[in-house]
Amino acid sequence: MAAPETTPGASSARIAIYVVAVDAVRSLAGVLDRIPESVRERVEEIFVLDAGSTDDTYLVGVGYKAVSGFENLTIMRGTRGSLGANNKHAFDYCRERGFDIVALLHADGKYAPEVLESLLEPVERGEVDAVFGSRLLEGRPTGRGMPLHKYIAIRLLSSLQNRLLGLGLSEYQCGYRAYRVSAIADLPYHANSDGLHFDTEIIVQMKLKGQRILEVAVPVYSGEEADSVRGVRYALNVLRALGQYWLHTKGIREAEKYSVTEKYVYRTTPDASHQKILSLIEKDRQHILDLGCGAGYLAEALQVRGNTVVGADARKVPGVEERMSQFLHVDLDREPIPWTGPPFQYMVMADVLEHLAEPELLLAECRKHLTEDGHLIVSVPNVAHWSVRLPLLFGRFQYTARGILDRSHLRFYTLSSIRAELERAGFEVQRVETTVPPLEELLPEGRLTGFAGRLLTRLQVLGNRMLPQLFSYQIVLRTRPKRP
Repeated sequence: MAAPETTPGASSARIAIYVVAVDAVRSLAGVLDRIPESVRERVEEIFVLDAGSTDDTYLVGVGYKAVSGFENLTIMRGTRGSLGANNKHAFDYCRERGFDIVALLHADGKYAPEVLESLLEPVERGEVDAVFGSRLLEGRPTGRGMPLHKYIAIRLLSSLQNRLLGLGLSEYQCGYRAYRVSAIADLPYHANSDGLHFDTEIIVQMKLKGQRILEVAVPVYSGEEADSVRGVRYALNVLRALGQYWLHTKGIREAEKYSVTEKYVYRTTPDASHQKILSLIEKDRQHILDLGCGAGYLAEALQVRGNTVVGADARKVPGVEERMSQFLHVDLDREPIPWTGPPFQYMVMADVLEHLAEPELLLAECRKHLTEDGHLIVSVPNVAHWSVRLPLLFGRFQYTARGILDRSHLRFYTLSSIRAELERAGFEVQRVETTVPPLEELLPEGRLTGFAGRLLTRLQVLGNRMLPQLFSYQIVLRTRPKRP
């Protein structure tokens, strides 16, 4: 079906309204009638997705279109009673059709179509990535149609979500929303649940991605309430989704749906391994190979200093080529380095060797592509850190989503063993730097402030100086080829 022409004078943004309908024979026509004329005229398409209704909702929609003369109305069939699955269908449809904005409306009349304008406008102006309706934004709504038990449940659940996510929203349970479609496209929403808590998972993903959310007040619906069993099941699923988020962010158990950013990010704190690596490259305007470059932010920091950086990785992250002079797509554990140009003055491997089955083969490759007076800089996590040793005393050794015991690590190194590995490969170690763990990520937000935080930081820095084998989190070594 060809896209309808946009009404003259309408916003330049291509807007769609998605109406999810489940057994809505009695309410669908009324909801469509209540969409303001000003909104109806400027949206490109209103599409009703019949979520597998057992009644004649779909036929009512088709009849309504025929009688009303709604030219930009589309009626489609979806999946029975599965909000998450139908939302995925709707988001895919909006992306395929090239819409800029989509507003979500329910055919049961729970959310007032009359306030659609207030949801759409902030997204149209480019101020935010999503606008959420809230029934609690203007205070307690129990005297305006919301039962007391439901109000208490929503407040308790929203308070917990705010504590974990830190978004400061008044309500997380309202499904009346408008999204910027390109923001949704940046999220792995197909990994989300097909159930009602799909909406919670979308919020978590937007928080992790750093997207902007605004709340607007919407009227409270005073009609038929869902059964209590369904409400309890929904609350338990929300708690489960939040638990998965907490485990994921603490590096205990990785959740695919929450992997919306790079697992290991470029760090600018003075004690971070990335900054140690930069300090070990003492000259600018060098020819550098960054092996296992990831998203390319370390390479970008090197380029800013006037160096020429070539990056190599098995994964080609979007935008990586813009952060370096050249990108080589190569599996470093299985393929030789595909470089035929002049040798490099520096080669960098930031947290790479521990991911390889046969690191000695890559180290041999490095010798081939390094100048005689060149340097190889390597960083690896220290498996002898106290956070690994202590659980071992009690017989515990558990892989995590990231950190020293990242489940993708195939090799584990101590200070002495990484030295030996490099020396066997024909390198001599010139300098060793160590880092302390990023405790601000391991402890709840705000716990590292004040006297206790300063004391803890100083103690671990002191411990790293005195006993680096026990207290160092990462080991950074600068080496050069052994002289004949």
